[in-house]
Amino acid sequence: MFLESLDNDDNIDPKLIEMKNDLLKGFEQIFKTEEMVRSFTKDQIVEFVEEITRPTFERLVDAIFSIDGFSEKIGEENARIISVKLNGFLDEAKRIMIEDDFRKGSNYFLDNYISVVNNINKVTEETIKKTETEEEIDYSEMTTKELRNEIDIALDNRDFDKVKEISKYIKESDTISIDVDMDNLIDGISNDITKALSIVTDFIKNLI
Repeated sequence: MFLESLDNDDNIDPKLIEMKNDLLKGFEQIFKTEEMVRSFTKDQIVEFVEEITRPTFERLVDAIFSIDGFSEKIGEENARIISVKLNGFLDEAKRIMIEDDFRKGSNYFLDNYISVVNNINKVTEETIKKTETEEEIDYSEMTTKELRNEIDIALDNRDFDKVKEISKYIKESDTISIDVDMDNLIDGISNDITKALSIVTDFIKNLI
């Protein structure tokens, strides 16, 4: 079934492998900050990873679905499958970066990402059974960390109304200040991301 067994590097288009390697080179400046970031609190590390992955990995995911007519061409259900898979890879990559190593997490995400992109033309119908039981949640009783986790889940589900609702419970005083020049880090890899976005969109357009 689609995406249940991903291609190894021997079967992936060389353009995608080159794109991944170029991105990793651009991320070197982020990897160099790891020793300093590991001295932060857990919440600060979480926030740092969120700040880094939002304009990089999340943009790569969003790029696929911003292609004109993408969902219509491959089918709404297939597009949903791809979204679920990619967001799962993204969540796991963040976990690895937070708990273990920035480079490992980046490699994990990019390896799975290019495998998905490479296999988009092999999409087959597949049903993802997902049972969601919504319980009454009292956000006022949650810690800041728990609230941020709920926001991440809502963002993954594109439930922006819920994001807005949960955000009301995060106090201004809980905002974490990180002593890292994030703008500089992001600016340093923006060209690599822009180039990667172009490669991915052109590649997929040729497939569909």
